Amino acid sequence: MSISVDDVRYVAKLSMLEFEEDELIQFTKEFNKIIEYVDQLMTLTSRILNHCIIP
Repeated sequence: MSISVDDVRYVAKLSMLEFEEDELIQFTKEFNKIIEYVDQLMTLTSRILNHCIIP
């Protein structure tokens, strides 16, 4: 899963926030890094749980 600049723009609009284009690009990069990190944590958690359930 990844976030696009349009996604960030849409959420900003819903939140009634205004950002410059360069800020939208930076937020998009940061959100994608966060999502990547959460995906890694989920993978790790799954591996740990699988190891505990199926030794």
